[in-house]
Amino acid sequence: MSAEATWGLQHANPFRERICRVFSTSPARDSLSFEDFLDLLSVFSDTATPDIKSHYAFRIFDFDDDGTLNREDLSQLVNCLTGEGEDTRLSASEMKQLIDNVSSWAAGRGPNRAGPGWAGPDGTLNREDLSQLVNCLTGEGEDTRLSASEMKQLIDNILEESDIDRDGTINLSEFQHVISRSPDFAKYDSGPACGIWV
Repeated sequence: MSAEATWGLQHANPFRERICRVFSTSPARDSLSFEDFLDLLSVFSDTATPDIKSHYAFRIFDFDDDGTLNREDLSQLVNCLTGEGEDTRLSASEMKQLIDNVSSWAAGRGPNRAGPGWAGPDGTLNREDLSQLVNCLTGEGEDTRLSASEMKQLIDNILEESDIDRDGTINLSEFQHVISRSPDFAKYDSGPACGIWV
């Protein structure tokens, strides 16, 4: 995928603000210095250990920075992943850019023509299809939002699986234990624009 398309994916990352906050050393924690950026790249590199990667993933998911993942953190995490958080929703221009990037890449018309070309000339994958897909994936579709009871059940299930000491929160060691049982975690940590959590 081109650097332009990769940047578009990073720009659309629902955790971009948390990533900046976690890696930033500026007083306001709202920008990255070159050294901060190098630290970020180091953590998301193939050579970083799973412990380092899971430590930073935990920090990114710990929205209130209290050292545990509580119900509110888990709710914000789910909202980020489903696009329901106001600060994680794509703007109209971001949505258009994402659709344009995916469309160009899919049709093999991207800047480096590296796309697989799975959008046929007969229009089987059109702009409307992509828009509906992105809406579904980002939680913008009407029937994709979780109800309050579904959110509670989801968080209850997460805590049931992850909260080993049954204190109502997930600490770093519990999080790392869960991650160690997830072979998919290693597949999604290859870079800030590629991973599910990065």
